[in-house]
Amino acid sequence: MMWTTDAMHVAYCQYFLYGPELPDGWDAHALARLFHGNGVAAGCPDHLTVLCGTHTGLIRLGVERAAERPAEPGPEWESAVELSLYSSGELHLRAWDGVDIADAGNLAHAGRGWYRVRVQTRGRDRGRETDTAARAVEEHRLTIWPAPPSPDLVLRVGDLTGRRHHDPRRPAPRPISPPAARRAA
Repeated sequence: MMWTTDAMHVAYCQYFLYGPELPDGWDAHALARLFHGNGVAAGCPDHLTVLCGTHTGLIRLGVERAAERPAEPGPEWESAVELSLYSSGELHLRAWDGVDIADAGNLAHAGRGWYRVRVQTRGRDRGRETDTAARAVEEHRLTIWPAPPSPDLVLRVGDLTGRRHHDPRRPAPRPISPPAARRAA
């Protein structure tokens, strides 16, 4: 099932997936991991930060829940990455201002556990040029499915917005385990 909006509000070039068990209520290191990782998104348990080109305004966003890994993204998507994210069983789309987008529903459709998230983008450079968008010039698609944790996978980073942060010589970031699992290790 695909949920889509032409009016996803972003600010400071970001929006989020968010769950109730995020330590400290936010991920203080997401941007550092994003800017030194895949150039598209960074996650930790119950949280995902996605980087937009649009500084403030609206983007088009589609969110899809899947049972398994989808087919490879088509050539129309400039950038596409996959990363692992642990969910406490609730995961919601959230705008930068902290408002949950209730219409998108609970994205942790298989309950508590590990998920893989594919983030596909197009138009981020146009969004960056526009800066403030009263109507969407940028589009993202998130696909979420249950899967064991594995390092980030960069399928492609074809826009300048992503290439300025992604260095293919760096090792792929490993998923961050939930606090209880880290304490037990």
